[in-house]
Amino acid sequence: MNYIEIKECKKGYILKGENNHKVYKDEEGNTIRGHFMIFLEGRTDVDFIGAMITSSEYNGQNILMSEEHFLTHFSEEPNHSCTITYKNSHLVPCKLVKIDEMGPFIKVGELSASGIAFVDEIVKDKGPYDWEEYLFYQKEGKF
Repeated sequence: MNYIEIKECKKGYILKGENNHKVYKDEEGNTIRGHFMIFLEGRTDVDFIGAMITSSEYNGQNILMSEEHFLTHFSEEPNHSCTITYKNSHLVPCKLVKIDEMGPFIKVGELSASGIAFVDEIVKDKGPYDWEEYLFYQKEGKF
């Protein structure tokens, strides 16, 4: 695995947190998968502010992205293909706090300049929140 340190990340990197990306069943038997994260800015050497990509529109709340928002090859490694590119990708519309315990992290994709601008516009005044805060505010209809 090619792990990446948070302090080495650049805005627009798409990360997979190994500990966060495990597949498991919740109490009701639903399959839960981890999610991919867009690095927006570092908070500390190990924690960061990011956004979440999902394949679910979640009752119209998540915002559909487009192919032009994703690179197919890494900008600094043009001979290496991104493993995560556009595939019915939706943005969860807020900034989220991502913590070290979700890692170690692997760089799996990268947003284009237009993808970064798109995400910035959507999340600019929304957060950062931890996941539980976001779910609470969403349930309360504040999103």
